Amino acid sequence: MLSPHFSAVEFRCRCGRCTPVLPAKILLAGLEALRAVVSRPVIITSGHRCAAYNATIKNAVPNSRHITGRAADIVIRGVPPADIAVLIKYIAPELQALPRATYTHIQVRV
Repeated sequence: MLSPHFSAVEFRCRCGRCTPVLPAKILLAGLEALRAVVSRPVIITSGHRCAAYNATIKNAVPNSRHITGRAADIVIRGVPPADIAVLIKYIAPELQALPRATYTHIQVRV
């Protein structure tokens, strides 16, 4: 386990072939803080992406922070993405949350 509620497997690239990149500690700490506030599991729908896999994702930018372990897409059942973004703003200001239709993109601020 990387932290009390997250394992390395949850963050691995979906290509299944590349070398794993662990999430940044600051990202992991923010996700743990979020989970503590909502008291619900935070589901990682996309963690690390190698550059090759990232290139297959529609609308993904070539320099995505997913590549360096500094971003994750998440879902919390019963909590709308926009609400997650508001929570992140207050409990983990070192992170940026970008709500999408079905998930929230969380990334380490530059």
